[in-house]
Amino acid sequence: MKLFLLVLIFLGILGVGFFAGHYTANLGKPADRHPVRIAEVGIPEGALLYVAYAKDFFDSEGNAVTLTPYVAGRDALQALVEGKADVATVANTPIVHNALEGKRFKVLATLGTSRVMGIMADRKLVASPADLIGKRIGVPFDTAGEYFLDLLLARYNIPAEKVFRVNVDPNGMLSALLQNRIQAAVTWNPYISQIRQAFGKGYAFYSGDEFYVLSWNLVATEAFASDTRRSSSLLRAFDRAREFMESSPEEAKILVSNALRVENRLLDPYWPDMEFDTTLDQSLILAMEAQARWYAQKERYKGQAVPNFLDYLSLDPLTQVSPEKVGVIR
Repeated sequence: MKLFLLVLIFLGILGVGFFAGHYTANLGKPADRHPVRIAEVGIPEGALLYVAYAKDFFDSEGNAVTLTPYVAGRDALQALVEGKADVATVANTPIVHNALEGKRFKVLATLGTSRVMGIMADRKLVASPADLIGKRIGVPFDTAGEYFLDLLLARYNIPAEKVFRVNVDPNGMLSALLQNRIQAAVTWNPYISQIRQAFGKGYAFYSGDEFYVLSWNLVATEAFASDTRRSSSLLRAFDRAREFMESSPEEAKILVSNALRVENRLLDPYWPDMEFDTTLDQSLILAMEAQARWYAQKERYKGQAVPNFLDYLSLDPLTQVSPEKVGVIR
């Protein structure tokens, strides 16, 4: 009988230890975490994503996030459309392009904005914007870079047909410049910093900060967006990342530079020009309408009506998390 009681006590101790250990290991992480596949692009404007991931904010809000990298938002959104991702990070232009193609998805929020985009070139070849005439300009087709290029050419009164466009992925611009396959590149960070480092003081940079704002957006499948419990929990993690970036800016910048695999100092010149927050604003709709009109000038989309981009926004998830950040006319 005594032996039997000892065995029961021993098993009880083991059980308490097991459950205590199990609880401690999962403290702060909901047991029913939902898998979320995010197709992402490594640019600093997506800083909230990298901070939320590094600080485990996704986990603690009940999201088991898997990140899959792509070279451009165009490709990340395509992965979402093909069912390979639940969520994607992307600029406005691919959203507009896919909307014109009749694809369906929802914008959950804008994560970050900046005016850090431009054309870079060897100063010996392109000493002024007028020198772009007759040059081969690298630009990733069907991305914000194409729209930006046309805006910049118009800004300097350069006819669009006077330059040669070469389809180059964002991460291939530096090698294309060094091999003279192109003489100028439409680019953004972190690639601006890499080209700048390679050319030293011998580079030219023509910015669009007077006329272009890059909006970096969080887009979801209709199914994910309509599940407001899941989509709002994801946005709460982004909001916590924003709070962390405000309270610990230097640590946040280190986390972002680590995620992007760039030296922290290379972000310094551009970091103050970027804004990070989860918002849905009327300006996003206006910007997408302008890009839809730009697309309508192309032969493929001539005569096509501008989509109602309000239909492409999912307002409820962000309204549940931060109603003051939803500024859309309904």
